[in-house]
Amino acid sequence: MIKFAAELFHRFKKNEFYRNVFTLFSGSVIAQGIAFLITPLLTRLYPDFQFGIFFLFTSMSLTIAGSACLQYETAIVIPKDDRDALNLTVLCFIIAFIFSILTAMALFFFSDGICRILKNDNIRHYFFIVPVSVFALGVNQAVSAWNNRKKQYRFISVINVTKSVSSGTVQSLAGISGFLNSGLIVGNLFGQIISLMLQIRKWFMEARDSLKAISFKRMFYLAKVYKNMPIFNTFSNIMNNLSNQLPVFLLTRFFGVSSASYYGISNRIIATPMGLIGQSVSLVFIQNAAEASYNKQNLFKLLKGMYWRLFKIAFIPFTLLFFASPFLFKLILGNSWDCHLASNIARILIPWLLVGFLNSSLGLIINILKKQSAYTIYNFLLLVFRFLSIWLGYLFSKNLLFALFLFSITGLIFNLFLVFYLLKVSKNDSET
Repeated sequence: MIKFAAELFHRFKKNEFYRNVFTLFSGSVIAQGIAFLITPLLTRLYPDFQFGIFFLFTSMSLTIAGSACLQYETAIVIPKDDRDALNLTVLCFIIAFIFSILTAMALFFFSDGICRILKNDNIRHYFFIVPVSVFALGVNQAVSAWNNRKKQYRFISVINVTKSVSSGTVQSLAGISGFLNSGLIVGNLFGQIISLMLQIRKWFMEARDSLKAISFKRMFYLAKVYKNMPIFNTFSNIMNNLSNQLPVFLLTRFFGVSSASYYGISNRIIATPMGLIGQSVSLVFIQNAAEASYNKQNLFKLLKGMYWRLFKIAFIPFTLLFFASPFLFKLILGNSWDCHLASNIARILIPWLLVGFLNSSLGLIINILKKQSAYTIYNFLLLVFRFLSIWLGYLFSKNLLFALFLFSITGLIFNLFLVFYLLKVSKNDSET
């Protein structure tokens, strides 16, 4: 890790790319660090089932919001003319608004069915907030893409930190004041809205001189030009989001909302610090992989070496987490939670998270090797088998830990397959 940090610092001084990436990364570290450090306070203010409702709400919002702009936000950085990018941004605003209205209608008409599927009626009280969250997240994605286009990396970092601070502050104050039923969700939404207002204000100040260039005719034309974004990317994005949030939905249905809270909090405590390490490593790998591809260098050797380095970095922390989890969770969660259950869940998830960590920093390699279609099939199968693992675990044992064991084994097998598949494809690519 020290070697990577030294290499990153050296390149940071000489390379604009690394300065920009480091700015984004530092903001992400601070934002996630704040969320992680405030967790012990929140777990002492809110009971476990309220965390379950919160994770269920955020899973619904994130699953839906991932496609709130029909992926047109990914096209904002592409046009050469800022006026076209401006039209695409406004197009995203309109689509996100319509999408949130449709979400509200769907939740209104199918609320009974959704609650029956989840076997939880308490989430119904927060359905009216989901469309607001979907709209805020969708517009934030679009404006973030505009800021990325304009290289406003410092501002993006400030927004991430502001969102984390404002959310955590409201959640804490609500808990201290006794508003336990909605404090976590309202605080999360408050952070999203603050982020939205700040980003919209800055976007308007930058774009106000070009607002006359906005027209429905141009937006319709650009929508046709970039029609591949919603056609090919929207389904894949929904599938990926659903796959990531699936455990929360299924655990709520089969084992109750508190089980989702224990899964969510265990995953957060383990994955957040390791995710920050993975991001720092990936900064170096991204540039190296791109250079290797452009220069026709041996990508297999680079990938193999990176996997080995990631494993060496992750093995000791994950091993320590495995053995120290009872003490760690008692320290973080406090006496009102079942720390024994939380630590057992963490231990079950660690093998999957360890191997998943190896792949978490290497997403760029999929695009370099041009294996997007194969990766889509992989994600579809992962979604199916993730569902089957939890469902079969419930069907045969009615035991939460056994269901999560099958879920973790599924993730472990799929991530191991991805490691060997990428190594094989990169080796064939290097030999041609």
